[in-house]
Amino acid sequence: MEWSALVPHLTGHAHIATVRPDGGPHVAKVAPAVEGEVVWIAMNADSTTVRNLRDSPQLAVMFEPEAEVYVYGTVDLVADHATKRRIADAGLFPFSVEGFFGPPEHDSWVLVRLAPARATLISQGETGLRRDTWRSPT
Repeated sequence: MEWSALVPHLTGHAHIATVRPDGGPHVAKVAPAVEGEVVWIAMNADSTTVRNLRDSPQLAVMFEPEAEVYVYGTVDLVADHATKRRIADAGLFPFSVEGFFGPPEHDSWVLVRLAPARATLISQGETGLRRDTWRSPT
């Protein structure tokens, strides 16, 4: 399976899962954006999710527009103003990032950059449920 086959399913809202410092799960609803093979999520810098990712940068994202898509990988937290400005101005998100979080020059929000390691697409096929897996070549 090619990454490009997954992209049409990576729309709308998604749920993300992180690990709390005590090992427990934390789930949040987000509106990610996709740029090539990168999934971007804008978040408040002091949110529970961002604090969890600072301790353990593993992330799972579950999209469910028509099919289910699970995307897994390690994240980088991006706070530099130039990258935040570029992504905010690119129109990738289904909302106004600047309208919701404020200007990219504010340190109150960050971008979560997920370069996926693997993804699973579960869809309805002619013979029932179908599961396809994508793995990053790197």
